[in-house]
Amino acid sequence: EKGGLGVDTGWVLRMMKTALWAVAAVWFVAAVAAGEDGGEPDVVEMDGDEVGTDAGGAASGSFLVGERRFDPAEAVEKSNITITYVIHNVGDQAAYDIDLNDPLISDSAFEVLEGGGSESMSFDEIAAGGTITHVVSLTAVGFGYFGDSSESAVYKPQAAKIEYASERTAETKRVHFLASANALVVEDAVSYRKRTDMHLVDWAGFLAVSMLLTGMPYMVSESTLVKVQRSVASRSAKKAN
Repeated sequence: EKGGLGVDTGWVLRMMKTALWAVAAVWFVAAVAAGEDGGEPDVVEMDGDEVGTDAGGAASGSFLVGERRFDPAEAVEKSNITITYVIHNVGDQAAYDIDLNDPLISDSAFEVLEGGGSESMSFDEIAAGGTITHVVSLTAVGFGYFGDSSESAVYKPQAAKIEYASERTAETKRVHFLASANALVVEDAVSYRKRTDMHLVDWAGFLAVSMLLTGMPYMVSESTLVKVQRSVASRSAKKAN
């Protein structure tokens, strides 16, 4: 069948189908080739300062990991709190010039008793496979939620971190955040007293008011009954005379 211009429309449709099949075949071959070439994940080259692993899977070089723990995890305003930091060197070389930084130490909600008077605490060296433990005692002078939350897990505004050098003369330091074993919740003293107090004074006042409200009607009724009985007795005596 020919169109108005004398063109065979059937032939045109067949050519269009053939072209579409050709494009599909080229796309399929290209996809297969890309899959064969890109089957393995990309490998990002790391320079010599980055941490690698040895044949046994252990970290090569110095590599520090650690955690921060609050004791107790639930406290009351004006009470004492202990923060324990445990830092491990899981690498096969010593770490030097270690700085432990925790913004909670300088938070206005706490007063440091012992173990660290500022936000930063320093240690000279942690040997390969070694561990150090540092304890800071605080008094909670404020209240609130402290530690890692869903927001701080991303932005880490209250997360403790360690900075260290892999060599004594290294100009740059590695920075790792410490994991929090728990979070700290400090309750304000007024709310704590309301929640735990036996409220003896309140109960005594309640009982006094209750006795007054129930005792006064009783006393009035008794007084009225006595008067009525006296009046009846007086009348009976007059009639008897």
